[in-house]
Amino acid sequence: MEKTLAVLLTVFLACSLWAFSGTYGGECSEELNAVMRVDGGFVAIGYVEHYDEPYLQVLAIKLDDNGEVLWAREYGTTDDEIGRALTVSPEGNYFLVAQSRRSNGNRGFLLIEVDNAGNLLRQNVLGKREEITPRNLISISDGFVIAGECRTAKNYFQGYVSKIDWSNNVVWERDFGGSDFDSALSVIEVEKGNLLVTGFSWQQDRQNLWLLMLDRDGNRVWDRHYGEHGLPFYEGWDITVATDGYVITGRSSQFSSRAYVLKVGPWGEPLWEFSLEESFPLALSIAPDGGYYAILLSYVTLSEEGFAFLRLDTEGNELDRRVFTVRELEAHSFAPACPGSFLVVGTIGDERYGRQAYWRLAGF
Repeated sequence: MEKTLAVLLTVFLACSLWAFSGTYGGECSEELNAVMRVDGGFVAIGYVEHYDEPYLQVLAIKLDDNGEVLWAREYGTTDDEIGRALTVSPEGNYFLVAQSRRSNGNRGFLLIEVDNAGNLLRQNVLGKREEITPRNLISISDGFVIAGECRTAKNYFQGYVSKIDWSNNVVWERDFGGSDFDSALSVIEVEKGNLLVTGFSWQQDRQNLWLLMLDRDGNRVWDRHYGEHGLPFYEGWDITVATDGYVITGRSSQFSSRAYVLKVGPWGEPLWEFSLEESFPLALSIAPDGGYYAILLSYVTLSEEGFAFLRLDTEGNELDRRVFTVRELEAHSFAPACPGSFLVVGTIGDERYGRQAYWRLAGF
């Protein structure tokens, strides 16, 4: 499929990186769902659509520090796969995890390992649960951890967490939740090798923000729900470690969605919360930034759309906010480039080519 590429250089940032934006796509649809900073640039993952089977393939793109495409590759099997998350191994190889829609059964997810030039090293379908949707992938000392959701026989969709070693062997996999729909959207490693998961859980006709602490063997240490007595819908999308606890980003909603930030203590006790007006419907990602918290927001009004950066101090006070208007953009994730600057990825509408993979370097 013929591809088009556009990169625009604009103003100079204080961190010595040039601000840039770019697109990648063809006649169907392309999308980038996650991005990470690597040696020499950035790597992003998503999917590319085709007219023939397999209709969906994993798309990975590596950019240099100037936003130029070093390589763009497609991966997958004869079934449909959507790239969801990625991480890097101690050897510098990239691990990509994809949701797999398999014609011969709907179990497992696709795990792909490539070298830093994008060459495929191996790929395996792993996991024994049904309809696994991986949402997040992180590296730990002896492998990596995947968080998402899966279908189970006992209930509907449950939060899903699995540990994989560097040889692509499943060490353990677990599902967690109640009697309704639950999902694990993000995971981090904390003290003693424990894992802290955030997402959402339905409890008595309410969707609550969910925190789940697991030990290194995947056993539940504690879990807590937030929002039981407030608005009817809360979700946790991303999480980071604070000096005295953890900060979670996501959204709350009643008639419309609003970006939401929650700080909790070491055992999940609420410390403070922060929310924005309706034009910022979701706090997508969070990253430490020079002693503060930088947060990627989606931005939608009746006449505009794009993304925004929010900076909070450690007490939840707003310090700065920057809005970037980009027509027909859906921002999905960001990665720190240098202090105050981030690469944002997602998908953007194009009159000629439809939805295309999009990236932009911007900052406060």
